[in-house]
Amino acid sequence: MHSVTLMYVHDPIYDIDELARQNLHIHTNFSACAKEEMTLSAILREAEKADLEIIAITDHFTNETTDKQCVERYEQLRMQYREEKSPVMVLFGSEFSLCGVGKTLENEKTRLRMDYRLYAPNHYHVNYWEHPEDKSPRGYALHGLEMISTLIKTNKEVDCIAHPFTGRYINAIEEKNAVAASLTDNELGDLLTLARDNGVAIELNCFSVNSDPVFTRRMWYMGKELGVCFNFGMDAHWLSVVDTKPLAELMKAIVS
Repeated sequence: MHSVTLMYVHDPIYDIDELARQNLHIHTNFSACAKEEMTLSAILREAEKADLEIIAITDHFTNETTDKQCVERYEQLRMQYREEKSPVMVLFGSEFSLCGVGKTLENEKTRLRMDYRLYAPNHYHVNYWEHPEDKSPRGYALHGLEMISTLIKTNKEVDCIAHPFTGRYINAIEEKNAVAASLTDNELGDLLTLARDNGVAIELNCFSVNSDPVFTRRMWYMGKELGVCFNFGMDAHWLSVVDTKPLAELMKAIVS
């Protein structure tokens, strides 16, 4: 992998304008939830206009996805990328489902084929996701901690954790931000240290940052003190969300 790519994916960067040169969470129309406009060509044009240096294509790997389909769609996208001759560097990966403690859907061979392995631990709104017995905010927080820590300890191909501890997908909880708020500093610090020690980045996801600035600020300053790598991800399902500038401005306001 190119040295610049490695810098953006795994090296700690705390200059927000520098982080804004990456968008490491973009869905093409291979993801059923993405708009039809999300073709690789259109995404690249938007990324060029936004002066992005590197992007990651991270289509969902759900219970309806096979390993064969995952690999084939990214081989197709890689071939298209070679024809595009864009100055934007592209990582072809997947948003894998961390759907329970020690549970993912893809096999190791598929993981190894990907350039970028983003794991989502909290898509509790889909029917194949494991839920904790304790369905309080604290119960979901502890479940998230166990899922993420187990993944990092047992899966050496993890690049980044998507939107950690966001409660927006938990239908059983009315106050979505109560999940992250229930984490103690020791619990959060231990998880961030584990991620750092294993070369796993934590995503600054535009929707999570916007909905929970208090937790974002807390995680940013704790992670910065510990030397954690943060990656910018716009979770783009439509073209207007490819540009990272809105996230950069929001982050500056939160951490100022």
